[in-house]
Amino acid sequence: MAVSLSITIRRASLRDLDTLCVIERECFASEAFTREQIGYLLKAPTGVSLIAEMDREIVGFIIGLIQEYGNMRIGHIFTVDVLTKHRRRGVASRLLDDLERVFRERGVQTSHLEVRADNLAAQELYRKHGYTDVGVLKNYYGRGIHGIQLKKNLTAQGIK
Repeated sequence: MAVSLSITIRRASLRDLDTLCVIERECFASEAFTREQIGYLLKAPTGVSLIAEMDREIVGFIIGLIQEYGNMRIGHIFTVDVLTKHRRRGVASRLLDDLERVFRERGVQTSHLEVRADNLAAQELYRKHGYTDVGVLKNYYGRGIHGIQLKKNLTAQGIK
């Protein structure tokens, strides 16, 4: 896809917080992470936060954390956000690929995420990237709004 060549990925920092909050609210409205939550994730020592830019404009971001469970490292993706006007241009795919690469470089064996059961576009993206269903999360996004937990084995993949 020729458009994806113009996407630049960089690390997010606290100076990006205001812009990330605006994008988060556009993408998730009432379910959006708060400013405090996004700030916490940006500052987390095991956090991985990446920004996608096109023509020096922030058009999307992804935030994940690396968590230790015994002798396993698990990556948990908390949010993938792309401005509506920039969707279907490969932005989310680039963010996901780059986050998974960082996860692998840091010894993460599996990546996990949750998605609304009615968000078919996001589910399609994740399944295209090799994520498989783990289970249904009843009322995860509120009463009657279910989620699906997905995971991907990162050790079976080479570092891109």
